[in-house]
Amino acid sequence: MSKLNPILAGSPQSIEAYQQAIAQTSQAVAQWLQKHPKVAWVSYAGLPTDPYYAKAQKYTPRGAGSVFTFGLKDGFDAGVKLVGGV
Repeated sequence: MSKLNPILAGSPQSIEAYQQAIAQTSQAVAQWLQKHPKVAWVSYAGLPTDPYYAKAQKYTPRGAGSVFTFGLKDGFDAGVKLVGGV
């Protein structure tokens, strides 16, 4: 049985748990990226340094969701290398 079956079935409790897990994982990844020496910046509303942090706390108190972006210190070429290595 797939872990997604309860979500696909539409159980509100399962959907809420899934969304919270995604938000927690995204928060952890964004925090990890923010500390990484090769990362220049991270944009994620769940980070206190983000300009939208206060709004995220107000409108999404259970987590800022799963969308974040980041830039590498070495720029475009470093990004190409990163994506090529995945």
